Amino acid sequence: MISNKKVNKTGLKLLAFALIFLLVPFSSCKKRKAFNEENGQEATDVATFRAEGDAAMEDINNIISNQFLLRGKLTYNTEALSNVPCGMDLDTTELTTINSKGIIRLNYNGSTCNSRSRNGTIMVTVLDYPFKKWKQKGCTLKIDFLNFKVTGLKDGRAMRVNGTAYLNNESGATWYDMKFLNVGTVIHHLSGSDIKLTFDESGIVVLNISRRYTYSISGGVISCRVEGTGSKDGNTSLESWGINRLGNEFTSAITSPLVWKTSCGGHSPIEGEVKVNVVDKYFELTSTYGVDASGNPESGNTCPYGWKINWTYKNKTNKRIFSYSR
Repeated sequence: MISNKKVNKTGLKLLAFALIFLLVPFSSCKKRKAFNEENGQEATDVATFRAEGDAAMEDINNIISNQFLLRGKLTYNTEALSNVPCGMDLDTTELTTINSKGIIRLNYNGSTCNSRSRNGTIMVTVLDYPFKKWKQKGCTLKIDFLNFKVTGLKDGRAMRVNGTAYLNNESGATWYDMKFLNVGTVIHHLSGSDIKLTFDESGIVVLNISRRYTYSISGGVISCRVEGTGSKDGNTSLESWGINRLGNEFTSAITSPLVWKTSCGGHSPIEGEVKVNVVDKYFELTSTYGVDASGNPESGNTCPYGWKINWTYKNKTNKRIFSYSR
C-alpha cells in the first residue's frame, strides 16, 4: 500500500517540474522582449555627459592655462594657448580682487557652436589659492556645474548638470607648458559624487565619476587618453556609476581607453570602448567610439562621424549609431 506522504511528495515534485517547464519559456520570452525593446538609454546618457564633460575639461584647460595668476609663473611669452571658446563669456572679476580666492566663471551664453548650444555656468576654483597654482603637482581645481545645460541643435535633446567635481594635477605642469616649454605629458584625475543630470527636464540620472586624463602634444594638436579609475562591487576601470532614470544601479567601464584630440574636440573621441551594465538587465551595452555612418571604425586623420552601441542576446546583436554632430 502506497502511503499518502509518498503520493504527496511525488505530486509536489511533478508540480515543481511543471512550473519549471512553464517558467523557462516565459523567462526566455521576457529576455527576448527586453532585447528587442532595448534602446541603449543608459549608454546614451553616460556618453552624453562624458562628451560634454570632456569638452568642458578642454575649455577649462585652455582658459586656466592662459591665466598666469592661476597657472603660476609669469612669462614673457604673450601668445595665448587659444581664444575664449565659442559661446562663452569669461568672468575673471573674482580673480582680480584684492582678496581673490582664485575663482573664475565660465558663463555660457546660449550661442550655437559645434551643433549645440550651452547655457549656465561652470565655476572653477583653485583650492588653497594663492599658495597653490595650477602648474604645481597636487594642485586641485574645484569645478561647480551651476545649471550647466547643453542642447543639441539637430535632435533638440537637452541635458542639465548640477554638482561638483574635483580635478587634480597628478603630474604637475599645464597645457601651456606642453605648448611653449616642451613638457611632454600632463596627467589629471577627475572625481565627483552625486552629480545630478536632468535630461529633457524630466529624466534624472545621479552618478559618480572617476577618470584619468593623460595629455600629450604633437604638431600643436593636444591628444587626450581617458581611462576609468573607479571601482564598485568588484567592477573596475569604471569611469562612472550611479542610478539611471528608472532608479536602477548601473556601471560604466572603459575597456579600451578613449582618445580625443583638440583638432576634433573633447566631445568627439576618435577611438575607445565603454561597457555599461545595469542591474537586472540581461545584456551589457557596448559603446564603440570613432566610427563612420555605417558603424565601421574610421581610418585616417579625419574626425570620425560618431559612435555606436551594440547589445547581444543569444546569437542576435542589435545596434544604434549616433553622430557626434547633435
